[in-house]
Amino acid sequence: MDYALMMTAYAKRAVRKLTQQDLLYESLRRAILDGDIGRGTRLASSRALAEQLGIARNSVLYAYERLVEEGFVSATRHGSVVNAVSAGAVATPTQTTQREEPVPALARRVRELPPRRAGRDGSKALRPGVPALDAFPYAQWRTAVERALR
Repeated sequence: MDYALMMTAYAKRAVRKLTQQDLLYESLRRAILDGDIGRGTRLASSRALAEQLGIARNSVLYAYERLVEEGFVSATRHGSVVNAVSAGAVATPTQTTQREEPVPALARRVRELPPRRAGRDGSKALRPGVPALDAFPYAQWRTAVERALR
C-alpha cells in the first residue's frame, strides 16, 4: 500500500490543517474504516514507514498507539495487525479526535481502586514531596538527633 498517496488524498479532504501525526492517524483510521486496509493486514514497521514518508518515527509510533488504543489495530510481537472493525461500532471522528471518553480498560481499573482518605487539610489530592507526618516517629527522631549532637 502506498501510504504517502493515502495521506495526500486524506489531507486534501481534511477540513482543518493537521499535524503529521494526526494526518497519519486519521488517514490510517479512514482507510481501515473504508476497507482499504483489510482485517489481518500487517501495517508497515514504524521505522520503514517513517523513512518512506519522511517523517519522524515518533510520529508513526504516536499514530499506531492511538489506533491500538481505539481498537483498530492489535500490537503483536510480529508487528501491528488490523482488527475487524464494523463501522457502527466505531466512535465518530469528533469523539476520537477530542478523546472525551477514557479508554474503557483504564476506566474500569480506576473504578476498582479503593477510595482515598482525605488529608489533614481535607483535600484528597496526592501531594508529592509531603511526608505522612502522622506516621513519622518523632520520639525516635529526637533521640537520634540528640545522640548525634552529643
